[in-house]
Amino acid sequence: MNLKILTLTQALNKAYLRIKPKRLEFDNFNESLSKFLKSINESESEEHNKTHIRDFLKSTFYNDNEINTKARNDLVIYLGKNTNSKAGVLIEVKQPSKKAEMVTKE
Repeated sequence: MNLKILTLTQALNKAYLRIKPKRLEFDNFNESLSKFLKSINESESEEHNKTHIRDFLKSTFYNDNEINTKARNDLVIYLGKNTNSKAGVLIEVKQPSKKAEMVTKE
């Protein structure tokens, strides 16, 4: 499998570049991100850190969506308010200290 590394500008749909966040939304995001980054513990299991990821997502963009597991998927952002709705995003969580399991450019 060959990975193509994209810059943020290349990866984002151009329509998103026109959206100007409100100051309160921006400040809330920064606060949530800071709290999330401080909560990550590299020596803890992926199960422990998965909770912090879910909490960050719920406090920022996905407070109206269900975020939970689905079968063997670590985290799923559902398109609705419960697990009966379709899965929209699948997230695979890894323990930060296990560098061999992380995706690299190579």
